[in-house]
Amino acid sequence: MSLPFFTEADVLRWFGARELIKAKTYVRSVTRLSAESPELSAFVLGSAPRPYQVKIRFSTNLAGDIVISPHCSCPVQWHCKHTAATLLA
Repeated sequence: MSLPFFTEADVLRWFGARELIKAKTYVRSVTRLSAESPELSAFVLGSAPRPYQVKIRFSTNLAGDIVISPHCSCPVQWHCKHTAATLLA
């Protein structure tokens, strides 16, 4: 099983315009990007001395739409700019 295909429009729908704009500045900070279905993981350099660890789990709902369950080790922890940047990377 592979990760589902998604676009920037999907990331916009999942996170909103404000978070997407912030995420775009972090795309180059995404390192060690790894995709092992059903999960995408990476490290993202933020304001802390150590990079934040990001994990995004993919599933589908009954309508067949992609559903994400993002988690980040940053203070926000969920649906943050680091998880959005990981998806954009």
